Amino acid sequence: WLHPAGLLLADSAATVGASMAKVGKGASLVGLGVAAASVKMAGDFEAHTAVLQTAAGETADGLKVVRKGILSISEGTGTGIKNLTDGMYTIEKAGFRGSKGLQVLKAAAQGAREENANLADVTNAMTSIMASYHLKADKSVQVMNAMKTAAGEGKITMEEFSGALSTVLPIAS
Repeated sequence: WLHPAGLLLADSAATVGASMAKVGKGASLVGLGVAAASVKMAGDFEAHTAVLQTAAGETADGLKVVRKGILSISEGTGTGIKNLTDGMYTIEKAGFRGSKGLQVLKAAAQGAREENANLADVTNAMTSIMASYHLKADKSVQVMNAMKTAAGEGKITMEEFSGALSTVLPIAS
């Protein structure tokens, strides 16, 4: 003898079981999609950073350090890896390689984030200042702080300040 409530419970359990199976299949498909996207992102990162060695003069050993540093700076500042890689290219072209370049990149990324400025403009301005005044990488935080102060005192954005530097810097230095 089966109670009608027992039949209802059995039907409910079967429905829940079928639903869970569908969820499991969907989760597997999502997992595969995420894995494929991760592999593509890793490949893109490798390709974007390879230019640091082929065109900017980074060594093979230095590139390993730079890749690890870019990932760390991205995590710490919330800056996209592509933006950081492009910024590092500018920094490397200015002569700051490996861990020294990462010092400059970290200061630029933090300053750009704080000022809501374009990282490309900030790294360009920072490296121009550092080259004009023959400053080493260990001065990058002071350079960034000076840039933020100057932009604030001039009542302009970091973007405007960075853009104006190209006309003023040759005379000032």
